[in-house]
Amino acid sequence: MHIKKVLVLDDENYRHNYYKKLYSNCEYFEARNAKTAIELLENEADIDLLHLDFDLFKTPHAPNEYLTGLAVVEYIIDKLDRNKIPKQIKVHSWNNKGHAQMMKILSLHKLKPISEYFPEEAIPFFDETNEVK
Repeated sequence: MHIKKVLVLDDENYRHNYYKKLYSNCEYFEARNAKTAIELLENEADIDLLHLDFDLFKTPHAPNEYLTGLAVVEYIIDKLDRNKIPKQIKVHSWNNKGHAQMMKILSLHKLKPISEYFPEEAIPFFDETNEVK
């Protein structure tokens, strides 16, 4: 599949930096909460690839119901126009229970998600001051 547009839902800067490099030849859309991801799915045409994280940090712009990628999965299943569903969905959460839950729901609805774990070499090293090195 030729990927032109990528939407990544994740609250971590280093993951967005990694995916921006990985998909440098694509149009990249960044969402740090489920609400933004849902808005992008509704308003952007032809998202080819959606990456989903499960756990998301709470922000003033993200009410409680938008704290996980599961909110996006439920929106895709229940409300998103079928023509707007991304051609490929990858789940990359380290939360095993949340990861499995999203994979199961997407699979039950025949969306053929891909389970992906974030590559270890892309994880930043933090020193004792919690600064990225």
